[in-house]
Amino acid sequence: MGFVLLDRANHKVDLDWEAFELLRAAGRQAASYLAEESSTRALRDSELLNEYSKRFAFVIHDIKNLASQLGLVVSNARRYIDDPDFQRDMLLTVEDAVARMNHLLGQLKGDAQQSRPRGVDPNMIVGTVAAGFRNGPVLVATHNEAEGCALAIEPERLKSALTHITQNAIEASTPGDCVVIATRRRGAHLVIEVTDQG
Repeated sequence: MGFVLLDRANHKVDLDWEAFELLRAAGRQAASYLAEESSTRALRDSELLNEYSKRFAFVIHDIKNLASQLGLVVSNARRYIDDPDFQRDMLLTVEDAVARMNHLLGQLKGDAQQSRPRGVDPNMIVGTVAAGFRNGPVLVATHNEAEGCALAIEPERLKSALTHITQNAIEASTPGDCVVIATRRRGAHLVIEVTDQG
């Protein structure tokens, strides 16, 4: 870990027990600093690994949702590719997927700008999430009891969280079931519920 060099003395020095005790004390002090530095680095590495694992889990979930959404578009394209409404929906879905992937890449590179949360209409985000699962085997409906409500939150984070929960609800359902995303007020708070029949 480290060592100390003593230069040749300018005059004759007899090393007695006091000199050795002084050197031993200095060595122990240096060793304690090295041990503390080593344990601090190990702890920091452990924290970074834990943070990386959590971030990676979210990334996997995001990619899984994007793949599921795009897979749904591809499977529906075989039947509805000539329908102009479907073409518009497909274009919007692909644009949204590209934007989310770019946002995800920006977060992974660490260059995503931290924006201050602004007032967001949660019902608009709920509607966007529900529209993303349109034409799937499970109907995703919305129920709004929180008109005129605004949240101080980053829209992408709320959308991502709701998309994850809705995707889980769809996976717990069978074709023909209905998943409902409902918003309501509880005092000064907003409640968003995702209900499935699985």
